[in-house]
Amino acid sequence: MWPTDQPTPAGYEPLLERRDSVGVQVLKDMLQSGREQAFELRVDDGELLLVAVEDWRSPFCDEMLSSGYKRHYFSPEMPVDPAIPRDVFSYGTDWRKLFVRCSTAQPAPVGRPSSPKKHLAILEAFTAIYGSVDKSKSIPVKARDAAINEWLKANGRGEADPKTIWRALRANSGK
Repeated sequence: MWPTDQPTPAGYEPLLERRDSVGVQVLKDMLQSGREQAFELRVDDGELLLVAVEDWRSPFCDEMLSSGYKRHYFSPEMPVDPAIPRDVFSYGTDWRKLFVRCSTAQPAPVGRPSSPKKHLAILEAFTAIYGSVDKSKSIPVKARDAAINEWLKANGRGEADPKTIWRALRANSGK
Protein backbone atom coordinates (compact mmCIF):
# COMPACT_ATOMS: atom_id res chain seq x y z
CA MET A 1 0.00 0.00 0.00
CA TRP A 2 2.80 2.45 0.85
CA PRO A 3 5.52 3.31 -1.67
CA THR A 4 8.83 1.84 -0.54
CA ASP A 5 11.28 3.06 -3.17
CA GLN A 6 11.74 6.58 -1.81
CA PRO A 7 15.35 7.09 -0.71
CA THR A 8 16.23 8.87 2.52
CA PRO A 9 17.68 12.32 1.77
CA ALA A 10 21.10 13.09 3.29
CA GLY A 11 20.82 14.76 6.69
CA TYR A 12 17.32 13.41 7.33
CA GLU A 13 15.82 10.30 8.89
CA PRO A 14 12.44 8.70 8.20
CA LEU A 15 9.69 9.90 10.53
CA LEU A 16 9.02 6.33 11.67
CA GLU A 17 12.62 5.89 12.86
CA ARG A 18 12.42 9.13 14.83
CA ARG A 19 9.05 8.07 16.26
CA ASP A 20 10.47 4.73 17.36
CA SER A 21 13.51 6.36 19.00
CA VAL A 22 11.69 9.06 21.03
CA GLY A 23 8.16 7.67 21.35
CA VAL A 24 4.90 8.52 19.63
CA GLN A 25 3.53 11.00 22.17
CA VAL A 26 6.84 12.86 22.58
CA LEU A 27 7.25 13.24 18.80
CA LYS A 28 3.60 14.26 18.40
CA ASP A 29 3.99 16.95 21.08
CA MET A 30 7.21 18.21 19.49
CA LEU A 31 5.64 18.40 16.00
CA GLN A 32 2.46 20.07 17.25
CA SER A 33 4.45 22.69 19.19
CA GLY A 34 6.87 23.33 16.32
CA ARG A 35 9.95 22.20 18.29
CA GLU A 36 10.49 19.47 15.69
CA GLN A 37 9.81 19.85 11.98
CA ALA A 38 8.88 17.19 9.47
CA PHE A 39 9.21 17.34 5.71
CA GLU A 40 7.38 15.53 2.94
CA LEU A 41 9.38 14.22 -0.02
CA ARG A 42 7.85 15.19 -3.37
CA VAL A 43 8.42 12.19 -5.64
CA ASP A 44 8.45 14.17 -8.91
CA ASP A 45 11.58 16.20 -8.19
CA GLY A 46 12.85 14.97 -4.81
CA GLU A 47 12.15 18.32 -3.14
CA LEU A 48 11.48 18.32 0.61
CA LEU A 49 8.52 20.44 1.67
CA LEU A 50 7.88 21.52 5.27
CA VAL A 51 4.82 19.91 6.84
CA ALA A 52 2.91 22.71 8.57
CA VAL A 53 2.11 22.60 12.26
CA GLU A 54 -1.53 22.79 11.14
CA ASP A 55 -1.15 19.26 9.73
CA TRP A 56 0.06 17.90 13.06
CA ARG A 57 -2.92 19.49 14.82
CA SER A 58 -5.38 18.06 12.29
CA PRO A 59 -7.28 14.74 12.34
CA PHE A 60 -4.58 13.40 9.96
CA CYS A 61 -1.84 13.52 12.63
CA ASP A 62 -2.26 9.98 13.97
CA GLU A 63 -2.37 8.50 10.47
CA MET A 64 0.87 10.31 9.52
CA LEU A 65 2.58 9.16 12.72
CA SER A 66 1.52 5.54 12.25
CA SER A 67 2.22 5.27 8.50
CA GLY A 68 5.12 7.69 7.99
CA TYR A 69 3.36 9.08 4.91
CA LYS A 70 1.22 12.10 4.06
CA ARG A 71 -1.65 11.76 1.61
CA HIS A 72 -3.53 15.05 2.00
CA TYR A 73 -3.04 18.76 1.63
CA PHE A 74 -4.98 21.78 2.78
CA SER A 75 -6.40 24.24 0.27
CA PRO A 76 -4.09 27.22 -0.20
CA GLU A 77 -7.20 29.43 -0.18
CA MET A 78 -7.77 30.93 3.26
CA PRO A 79 -11.45 31.10 4.19
CA VAL A 80 -12.91 34.53 4.92
CA ASP A 81 -13.98 33.36 8.37
CA PRO A 82 -11.12 31.70 10.32
CA ALA A 83 -13.69 29.54 12.16
CA ILE A 84 -14.46 27.79 8.85
CA PRO A 85 -11.96 24.97 8.26
CA ARG A 86 -9.90 24.98 5.08
CA ASP A 87 -10.74 22.43 2.40
CA VAL A 88 -8.64 19.26 2.40
CA PHE A 89 -7.64 17.43 -0.78
CA SER A 90 -6.00 14.06 -1.43
CA TYR A 91 -2.69 13.51 -3.20
CA GLY A 92 -4.37 10.41 -4.64
CA THR A 93 -1.78 7.71 -5.31
CA ASP A 94 1.11 10.15 -4.77
CA TRP A 95 1.61 9.49 -1.06
CA ARG A 96 4.58 11.41 0.27
CA LYS A 97 7.06 9.89 2.69
CA LEU A 98 7.81 11.96 5.80
CA PHE A 99 11.27 12.77 7.17
CA VAL A 100 12.77 14.76 10.04
CA ARG A 101 16.19 16.36 10.19
CA CYS A 102 18.82 14.11 11.75
CA SER A 103 19.58 15.12 15.29
CA THR A 104 21.78 13.59 17.95
CA ALA A 105 19.86 15.46 20.61
CA GLN A 106 17.07 13.48 22.20
CA PRO A 107 14.16 15.34 23.73
CA ALA A 108 14.08 15.59 27.50
CA PRO A 109 11.73 13.11 29.14
CA VAL A 110 8.33 14.63 29.72
CA GLY A 111 7.86 15.84 33.26
CA ARG A 112 11.55 15.74 34.16
CA PRO A 113 12.18 18.28 36.89
CA SER A 114 14.99 20.71 36.20
CA SER A 115 17.43 21.60 38.91
CA PRO A 116 17.67 25.06 40.49
CA LYS A 117 21.40 24.99 39.66
CA LYS A 118 20.57 24.59 35.96
CA HIS A 119 18.12 27.52 36.14
CA LEU A 120 20.78 29.68 37.77
CA ALA A 121 23.32 28.68 35.12
CA ILE A 122 20.81 29.59 32.38
CA LEU A 123 20.15 32.98 33.98
CA GLU A 124 23.89 33.56 34.31
CA ALA A 125 24.26 32.78 30.60
CA PHE A 126 21.48 35.26 29.73
CA THR A 127 23.14 37.97 31.77
CA ALA A 128 26.51 37.29 30.17
CA ILE A 129 25.15 37.21 26.61
CA TYR A 130 22.23 39.66 26.60
CA GLY A 131 22.51 41.68 29.81
CA SER A 132 19.05 40.60 31.01
CA VAL A 133 16.22 38.21 30.20
CA ASP A 134 14.02 41.00 28.81
CA LYS A 135 16.72 42.16 26.38
CA SER A 136 16.75 38.69 24.81
CA LYS A 137 13.06 38.70 23.87
CA SER A 138 13.69 39.97 20.34
CA ILE A 139 16.07 37.07 19.57
CA PRO A 140 14.55 34.05 17.72
CA VAL A 141 14.03 31.18 20.16
CA LYS A 142 16.23 28.63 18.36
CA ALA A 143 19.10 31.12 18.02
CA ARG A 144 18.70 32.17 21.64
CA ASP A 145 18.67 28.57 22.91
CA ALA A 146 21.72 27.71 20.78
CA ALA A 147 23.63 30.69 22.20
CA ILE A 148 22.65 29.72 25.76
CA ASN A 149 23.77 26.12 25.24
CA GLU A 150 27.01 27.26 23.63
CA TRP A 151 27.74 29.45 26.67
CA LEU A 152 26.78 26.66 29.10
CA LYS A 153 29.09 24.17 27.35
CA ALA A 154 31.96 26.68 27.15
CA ASN A 155 31.64 27.26 30.89
CA GLY A 156 31.42 23.59 31.87
CA ARG A 157 27.71 23.67 32.78
CA GLY A 158 26.44 21.01 30.34
CA GLU A 159 23.40 21.71 28.14
CA ALA A 160 19.79 22.62 28.75
CA ASP A 161 16.81 21.47 26.73
CA PRO A 162 14.43 24.12 25.34
CA LYS A 163 11.78 23.45 28.03
CA THR A 164 14.28 24.03 30.84
CA ILE A 165 15.41 27.29 29.25
CA TRP A 166 11.80 28.35 28.85
CA ARG A 167 11.00 27.52 32.50
CA ALA A 168 14.04 29.45 33.74
CA LEU A 169 13.03 32.47 31.68
CA ARG A 170 9.38 32.33 32.64
CA ALA A 171 10.29 32.25 36.33
CA ASN A 172 12.56 35.30 35.93
CA SER A 173 10.77 37.39 33.33
CA GLY A 174 10.86 41.10 34.10
CA LYS A 175 13.97 40.87 36.26
